[in-house]
Amino acid sequence: MPLPDSPWTQGKCALKALQYMAVGIPAVVSDVGINSEAVLDGECGFVVRNESEWMDRIQTLLSNRALRRQLGDSARK
Repeated sequence: MPLPDSPWTQGKCALKALQYMAVGIPAVVSDVGINSEAVLDGECGFVVRNESEWMDRIQTLLSNRALRRQLGDSARK
């Protein structure tokens, strides 16, 4: 859920992240607005602050099935 940091995105809710988590998919979200409260970093997904972190976290999820399942299960709860 990549978002630029702007006044408009600061007011958005984390609906897309919540939808991902509701079906057991770990969310990767920009550290904007409510996202960092909805997604507990490293527990049910990842909160990222820059492009490098985006690439790292997505690569981590792609290469680690057990972590995807662990974060997804936690997210669903």
